[in-house]
This record gives sequence, C-alpha cells and structure tokens, in this order.
Amino acid sequence: MIGARSCPWLTLAALAAAALALAACDGARRPSSGVQVEVVSAELGLAGAARDGRWSLLRLRLRNLGEDFRGTLEARGARGPGTGADPATYRMPLEVPGGSATLREVAIPVVPDGWVELRVTLRGPGFEQGFAVPVKVDDPGTLRVLVVAERAWDLGALLEEIRTRLPAAAADGREHRQAKAALVRPEELPSSSLAFSAVQLVLLLGPDPALFPEGAIEALARWVEEGGTLVAVPGPAWGGAAPPAGLAALLGAGGSGEATGGTQGDAGALAVTRAHGAGSVTVFRRGPDPASPGPLSPQGDPELHAALVPALARAASFAGDAASGLRELERVVAHELTELSKLRVPPRGLVFLGLLIYATAGLVLPWQVLGRRGRREWAFAVLCGAALLAILAVWRLGLFSQVPRPEVEEVTVLRVHADGSRAEATSFLGLIAPRPMTADVSAEVRDELAGSRKLLLGPLRGGVEGRYGPAEPLRVPDATLEPRGPARVELAPVQLYPNAMSYLRCDYETSVEGIVAVERQEGAKGPVFRVTNLGRGNLDCRVVCSEGFRWCDSLRAGQSLQVGADLLAKHGRGAVPPYHGRSGAPEAVFRAIAFPSQPVVADGPQRSPWPDHEPGYLIGIARAPVFPELRSFPSRNATAVIVLELPPRIFQ
Repeated sequence: MIGARSCPWLTLAALAAAALALAACDGARRPSSGVQVEVVSAELGLAGAARDGRWSLLRLRLRNLGEDFRGTLEARGARGPGTGADPATYRMPLEVPGGSATLREVAIPVVPDGWVELRVTLRGPGFEQGFAVPVKVDDPGTLRVLVVAERAWDLGALLEEIRTRLPAAAADGREHRQAKAALVRPEELPSSSLAFSAVQLVLLLGPDPALFPEGAIEALARWVEEGGTLVAVPGPAWGGAAPPAGLAALLGAGGSGEATGGTQGDAGALAVTRAHGAGSVTVFRRGPDPASPGPLSPQGDPELHAALVPALARAASFAGDAASGLRELERVVAHELTELSKLRVPPRGLVFLGLLIYATAGLVLPWQVLGRRGRREWAFAVLCGAALLAILAVWRLGLFSQVPRPEVEEVTVLRVHADGSRAEATSFLGLIAPRPMTADVSAEVRDELAGSRKLLLGPLRGGVEGRYGPAEPLRVPDATLEPRGPARVELAPVQLYPNAMSYLRCDYETSVEGIVAVERQEGAKGPVFRVTNLGRGNLDCRVVCSEGFRWCDSLRAGQSLQVGADLLAKHGRGAVPPYHGRSGAPEAVFRAIAFPSQPVVADGPQRSPWPDHEPGYLIGIARAPVFPELRSFPSRNATAVIVLELPPRIFQ
C-alpha cells in the first residue's frame, strides 16, 4: 500500500492492463454473434481404423448459419496423465460459407501418438471455438481389413481363421495380434491416400465404380503404390470377370501376373496377382456365392480362400504393413543418428580452462572485491548469477561446442517399386548446429520434391527403447504441421539449439537413379532379379526371409548380381547375422523386416502366419544420401537401406 500511495499512476496502469487482458481473453473465448459454426460430426480414421504412429484423417462435417467464417483449423492431441504433451500442432486454413444449412466436409491429416482425445479449435477474427474428439486406436498388432462393398458381407469365419494363424502376442507379451474388418460403401471413400494408412488389406467386393467419389480411385491406387495389398472380387455391377472401365487402370486389365489359384497361367488362373508400385493387386475371376456360409473362408469356398491366402500373407508381412517395421525402427534410430553426428565431448583441457575461468570470475574475484566493501555475503548471489550465465552460454549459445558447422544425419529406408525406377522413402533425420538457428526444412526441400506425389514431414514419435532399460520419452521440438494437399504435409520452421539434436521424419516418393538399378526377368524356376550398384561406394547385400537370412555379399560400384531360385538354393537358412559396419541401424532394419510383428530390441524369432506364402527381401546397405541436400546443413552422414520385395515362390 505504501507503494500505491506514493505512485498512484502505477496502480492505475496496472488496473488498466489487467482490464485489457481480461477483455482480450474473454473476446477470444466467446464466439462473435455473426459466425455460427456448428460441428455436426467428427471422425478419426476411416471406418474407425486408426493406429498410433500412422497418418489418419480427421473428418469434420460443419455448417454455418451465420456470417462467413474465414480463419484456421488447429488440431492437437492430448495424451494421458504423466505422458507429456504431444509436440505436434496441425494447422490448416479454413473457410465455411455462412447463411446455409448445407454441410461442409473438411479433412485434416494427423498422426495419433498415445492420444486419449484430440482437441480441435476454430480461430478467426473475433471468433474462437474449441471442442474435443475422443480417440480410440487399434492395438499395435491388429490386422485391419477394409471391405468396400454396396452391402454387408459376413466375414466372421474369415477373420476367425486369420486370428488363429496370427501370433497371440509379440515376444515381449505386449502387442496382441487381432483381425478386424470394417465396411465402407463406395460413395464414402475419401480422396486422400492417407486415410488408408491404418489398413493392411482392402477387399473390393464387386463395387460399382460409378459410385466412387471424385479422386477416390486415385487415392486407393496411390495407397497401393505405397505398399498396400488390394484384392478385387467381381460383382453384379461388373458385368463379367473382367474389371470394369472405372477400375481397369488400377486392377491392371490385361498383361501378365502371378497365378494364385486354379491352373498355372493367366488364362486358367482363379486369381492373378500383379505388382503396382511397391504394392500388390490381386484380381479374382469369380466371386463367392453370397448364400454360402462364411464367404472367402475355408469352409465357405476352399478354392477361393486358397487363392486369397497369398494376399493375406503379404498383408501381415513387412511388404504389406511396412509402417509397423518402420515404427519399430523409429524407436531406436535416434541413438543411431546421434552416433553418426560429430557431437563429441570437449577436450579435458578446454573443460578445465572453462572451470578455472568460472571459479575465478564467479567466486574468487567477487569474494575479494566485495570483501573490501564489506559486502562479502553478496558473493553467493554473484556466484548464482555466474552459474546461470555459464549454463546459458554452454547449452543455448554453444560455448565449447565441438560441432564445427550445422549438419544433418540421415538414415533412409527405400522400398523399391516393382519396375525398379521409383521407391517409397522414409528418411529419419537428425539436425544439429553449433549455434542457435532456425531450420526451415520444408522450404529447402520443396523444389527438389515438387514432383513427388507424397511429402510428409514431422517429428519422430514415441519413446526410445533400449535393450536393457525401460523406454524413455524422445525429446523432440514443438512442430507445426501444415497440410498442402491430399498427401502433402509440410513442417513450419524449427528452432535448433547447440548440444541437442532435433529428430525429424519424412516420408516421400523418390527415384533410385544413381543409387541402384533393378531389372526383373523370368527364368526357368521363377523370376530373376538383376541388381546393379550405381553408387560410388560398396553396396552390402543380403537376402532376408521370416526364417532368417539366405545369402549376403558386397557389390563394388558398377557391379551386378542376379538373385533367383538357383542362387538361393545354394545357401542354407539361419539366424540373421549381425551387420559389421559403422552403423547399427541396418541391423534394426533387418529385424524389423524379417519379424515385422516383433520389437527390434527383442530376442528370439517369431513364427510367420503363412510361411510358404510370405515374401522375402533383398536388402542393400549403402553409404549414400537420399534425402535432398539442405543448404543450411553443409555436412552430413548418411546410410541408405534399400529393400526389394521377392516373391515367395523363389524360396520354395
């Protein structure tokens, strides 16, 4: 009160500032009377299929009876108590015309990560409205089957047969395997391939392509190119066994493929499987009898089910569900990126000199100077201030930093398309700088990846698991993710600080030109793959299947090898040997690919549900960068892991 009486203008200024702050907060909370946006429905995932660590679409249906709304839509996940806040905020511009009861559908891609609910906020001039969407995700080991049909099908017998074959749990006892099916009518399909990310198998049970919304078939085709498994069964709307005109381009009418039922050869095969990008499309010649009990099951139609088994096996493997293996790799790759960097402990002499300066400036000199003035007790306050300045200088300003220049570390997994020209790439990046700086990764790679139909940037997820210790939360910077298209999400600038690495992940499509060349030929005992090393360094290769490894070799620049049944028959099976190289990440990739349902830090193999039908893989490791060069980060260390799917019949 003494201060208030002596300086009344300070009291008035404080009261005025508080009143303005309360008015501003109240205005932000309370929607303006002109805009009346109403959320009619909100759904996360396609037909309820959503999974941690995978892209999903948040689909909102809005209507606005008031004035036009122009602003932004923000979404941020809320985790359970004690698990920390999610660092990612998803933001997109939004316009909702007013004065009408017409529903407007809006979709924004998000990545659930331990969420219990999703908090969505609409912001505009003088308007702010928020609401929460409950989040329910599948168990990590769930095999999701999406049925696209015009009526409901009884797939209970098929799902029960899948459940009996899937492992009950992973080696650590946490990830229970299940099989779930969901029905989506053709007119309800979205126009973004990200909506199918949590699905391993899509069954087209005779839908009429005329019912598909605009862009839905293209989105489904893109999902298959990314590695999805698609099965198409004729229906009444098809008018015959051949795919209708609307689906002919996706299902590959004409041409050759792998016979998966009936007599050998396309003409007499019950089903024919063709590669499409990194994915697979199986087209049946006939459909099941709707009146039969359990269609597509061993009891309902044994012949049809036998032709379906290869697609089921692929959907449960790394080829059909690469996201599970990449998710496991994401848990350990942060340690690998840190080891690849030049982040080192400062020399002992430099540390000793720093401690000497700190003790002299923070304690000895203040003690002497303040002692002469009779204020020696103030030396403790000076010491605390010097400690804070030292912490600021070391951890925020980069004092004693041993990183000479900004650099990016990279571990990239390339899943090569069947034609050998393109690949689905997942790059795990570690950014580190000697001084505080702002990194705009999206701006630097936007031109280089302009032709890519997919660009998904964001922070690494989950925790970092060690072999002998519990999982630790991964410290990642707060990030703002902004959708730019159906399969394009860019990252806002990220603030970097010295002595701390920032971890990012980018999924995109790229060319393998200059890295590897893949050619497929038909031999007497099945397909033969010719692989040529186009890089500058060695390409270390091995063949991996669910039972272990078959063969490994190293290719120098310009060398080629042919992988087929003849070569694999010369080599026995065994456990996957350790990779003896500078990088430990490839070993984690081997385990993630050979055992997609098992954590990469667990010991012991896991049985395959369909060992005779599961594909194998040719894996090559090269010391070559794949992610576009960042001008702000002139130095980099990179490891590329090239994955080529091999048909199961060459292992038999």
